[in-house]
Amino acid sequence: FTINMDTVYQYIIEPALSACYALLLVAIARSPNNELKSAYYTFFLAVGIAGIANIVALLPFKASMQYKILSKRWEYPVLLFEYGSHIFGTTHTFAKFATIFTRVIAI
Repeated sequence: FTINMDTVYQYIIEPALSACYALLLVAIARSPNNELKSAYYTFFLAVGIAGIANIVALLPFKASMQYKILSKRWEYPVLLFEYGSHIFGTTHTFAKFATIFTRVIAI
């Protein structure tokens, strides 16, 4: 295991910032402010959840590909994380489109 900027970002900074982002999403979801209950913020929450899920799904996949730490018997479960990442990435893209679309309709 070598420490370089690539590994520090992937395994320390990105999960830490995702945890902070999750706290922001929880604060928005629990807010009593009616402005934060609009369609825009609903899609904003969907984008955030999909983004965090993508990072969580990619962590074991990245680790297994980079360090070959998992044995052959874990090859297929790790591939499920990769496919989950594709699903979450696609969801993230469509939710961003829906967020932008709500802004265009509001104008």
